[in-house]
Order: sequence, then C-alpha cells, then structure tokens
Amino acid sequence: MWKTLSSKIVHKNPWWKIIKKDFEMPNKKRGEYYILDTKGSSMIVPIKENKIVFEKEYRYPINEWVIQLPNGQAKHRNKFVQAAKDELQEETGYRAKSIKKIGKFCPMNGVTNEITEVFLATDLKFVGKNMEDTEQIKNIEIEIKKAYKMIGEGKITDGQTLASLAIARKHLLKK
Repeated sequence: MWKTLSSKIVHKNPWWKIIKKDFEMPNKKRGEYYILDTKGSSMIVPIKENKIVFEKEYRYPINEWVIQLPNGQAKHRNKFVQAAKDELQEETGYRAKSIKKIGKFCPMNGVTNEITEVFLATDLKFVGKNMEDTEQIKNIEIEIKKAYKMIGEGKITDGQTLASLAIARKHLLKK
C-alpha cells in the first residue's frame, strides 16, 4: 500500500475538490498525486414501455451534443438514491414509482475517487423538468435493442452511459 505523507486541498468548488497528496510507495519511492475528490454520482436508466429515456445534452468541454443517460452528483456523500430521484426529475421531467440499484462502477479510478451507482427507473410519470441554468437537455426515447445497436455504431459514446448500459444489459435484454 502507498503511504500518504501529506494531503492538501489545492482547489475547491461546489461540486468537487482537487487534493494534492505526497506519498511513499512500498519500495520507498516518493511522489505526488492529484486526486479529484467527489461525493459520488448516480446514473439512471429510465424505462418507458420498451424504450430508454435518454438525454441529448450539450457538453461544453467537448463542444458537442451527446446522447447520455440522466445523471448527477450526489449532494451528500453516499446519498445515491436521492441523487438518482432528483436528477431523473430535474433533467427528464419524470418521477419513477420504482427505482432500484443495479450496480456501481468507478469512472476514472486513476484520477478520481468517485463511485457511480447505477439505478433502473420504471413506472415513469411525467411531472415537468426543473433543469439547472447551465443545462441544455432534450429527452429522446430510444427502443432498448436499438440503443445497444447505436453503441456499436458509435452514436452513443459517453463513458458513464456506456458503463451503465453494460450493467443494465441483463435487466433490459432478458429475451
């Protein structure tokens, strides 16, 4: 195991912190590491009849519109279910009568300590969106089998969406 010699927050905003850690490895070699510290996030796979409710959202860092699943950061560490419910309603306008955790993954474990939990949301009811000012999101409903085909065609490329759909596959493609 690596030993932490010192730890210091070098940047902080409402969503995450960057922490600089000085460390020593078992072979006594020393170095420094920068870690993106988050409270974790939730990805939601909303199912409406035989379709997945995706979002088409503009993503500024890559200057593109992407097809992705609803998602968002937990407001409090390890409060994944509440984040899933909140983000589903805020971004798609739906509430789910049933929301079930189906798995989890680490999106970039060489850079961040983030854990992402994946939820299957069913029995949806539209109640209206409540998006943040910086979000530009359009709902798109895609038949389940077509969505998996779109992955192979390179039309769905968001990494967290791909990981979530891999986890959800056994729940969605039962036949």
